[in-house]
Amino acid sequence: MAPRFEELLDRHHDELFAYLWRLLGKARQSDVSLDVEDLTQEVFTRAYQAFPSLRDHSNHRAWLYKIATNCAFTKLRQMRSRRAKMRALEPLAEADAYSSTDEDIAGRVRDVVNELPVKQRACLTLRYLEELEYSEIAEIVGCTDESARANVYQAIRSLRRALKEE
Repeated sequence: MAPRFEELLDRHHDELFAYLWRLLGKARQSDVSLDVEDLTQEVFTRAYQAFPSLRDHSNHRAWLYKIATNCAFTKLRQMRSRRAKMRALEPLAEADAYSSTDEDIAGRVRDVVNELPVKQRACLTLRYLEELEYSEIAEIVGCTDESARANVYQAIRSLRRALKEE
């Protein structure tokens, strides 16, 4: 038997909000009009509209993550398009003096993750923070298992390279 929609909302709201918060990290900082709570609300609005057509034995969590990922990708495309129309250039942030305290390292990792291509960032976040299997990541992001695995691999490689340069 499928859960009621309200149960899905209660069970997954906070984790989807956190996922979107992490996924939209740099974009969130550069665009004051991006409100993650509004985007989370949009995810659940779309889910509510599509809920009646969902099969009873579907993976509801993966389905919600797919909607969240699609909403985030759409929002990012809209933001890029708007910036292009306005011909606004994002200033390049200069690296601050780096020390090797745990807080500094965590901040640097966050910065590097925020610089990753959005698909790599999504796959990395889903794998290591949401602890999803590659098959679930592939379903959410809309790619093959191998592509999800490759995106995670490339993200980790970029992280290692960037942190080694420091």
